[in-house]
Amino acid sequence: MVFGITGSLKCVLYVKFHTTKGPEIVYEYPKDYISEDLFKSAFEYICPKQELADCLVKYGYDDLKIVGCPVWLSSTVKYQDDRSTLRFNVCFVFDCHEDVTRYESCIRKLSTCLKRLEMDCDFITNNDSQLESIIQTVYDDLNSRGYCNLVLAGDTQLALQVNPQPAESLPVIKRSQVPVLLASLERLKKYRWDMMSAKLIPVIDGIKTVQQLINECNTDADLTISCIRNLLYMKLIVLVPVFRLSNVYLLTSGFDFFQKDETLRQKCLNFVRMAPLQRNGVSNGHSIGESDVNANIEASSSEVRSRGTTIEEVINLYSLMSTGLSLQSVLDQVRAANVDLRRLVQFGVIHGFLRRLFKYPYLPKGAPVGDVEGPGLDEMRRLFDGSHSTEELASLFNVSLEKLEAMIESYHSIILYMR
Repeated sequence: MVFGITGSLKCVLYVKFHTTKGPEIVYEYPKDYISEDLFKSAFEYICPKQELADCLVKYGYDDLKIVGCPVWLSSTVKYQDDRSTLRFNVCFVFDCHEDVTRYESCIRKLSTCLKRLEMDCDFITNNDSQLESIIQTVYDDLNSRGYCNLVLAGDTQLALQVNPQPAESLPVIKRSQVPVLLASLERLKKYRWDMMSAKLIPVIDGIKTVQQLINECNTDADLTISCIRNLLYMKLIVLVPVFRLSNVYLLTSGFDFFQKDETLRQKCLNFVRMAPLQRNGVSNGHSIGESDVNANIEASSSEVRSRGTTIEEVINLYSLMSTGLSLQSVLDQVRAANVDLRRLVQFGVIHGFLRRLFKYPYLPKGAPVGDVEGPGLDEMRRLFDGSHSTEELASLFNVSLEKLEAMIESYHSIILYMR
């Protein structure tokens, strides 16, 4: 039993839209838990129109709450006998007062995986009967242990885990962010992961962005992000900004606590002291945007001094970062102190006393946009609303940050906010 779970899940049901009968419960566990009246009132939300496909849908009825992520697939070849569509949903049923946010990643992950299997190997079409044992396993294991491991088509495995904290307490995952492991790979390899997690975890190196991990794993983006969200819930990773020498940071109020906490200071000192780095342990991902970043760090790592780094030097480096200087401007002082710059930044960000400043482009309504043209520029301009950072936009449109910022500079009407 984990997370204090004591039978929070009341029922799991597999619903499918039948050509002549309409929506129907194909499998349900425990059986006959959902009354006919309840299903009649809820079927348009349990098996909704296409507009709600792939969305988390919640429906309340009396003392119960039903949550699902409906799937809608179209094919005039595969589903010609079913109005050219396949519509299904696996729903979780709870008490109306239950905090269902802890289960949301399980519901999304299960829905995404079943959808992908149907698209790849007709899993739902050819193995409909397997859903009966699947929903029973999900119900029993999530209620008794808080997690379950499913073996689906062939050797495809899926791990589901109830999250220890509500979804609202976690930040939104952006593709421009960098996941950093909080546990060693050796420790993580001892756990039995689903295939997606087992493929993703070894390539999380604290350098690659979410988008780069999606590309490297060559996996479905939604499934990869769902896996990252699950690792966030389990507190096995944190998300930090991309490391660039052009980055600018500010210290937060938490820096006062850092200076007074002897244990945290010593932990920081042990973490940031320069040690020789292996070249194959550093990625030259294009979204990092500065080919000299890793070269500079490696060069300084080869100049390890005999004297040790002091905490006073580390505190002084953090103070320098908060004066509006870029990392490039403090690189010489970092080398002199025999400190790993990337680790220095990561430690401050992870422990919450160092915050990156981002650039947010804003194009006032009616302002001239100039003569710059290119693919996707019209769509990009609509996002120059002051709420999307240049980092987000570069990742979203798959362009380098340097190219995007050069384009923005050519627009004299665009205002750049730093915050």
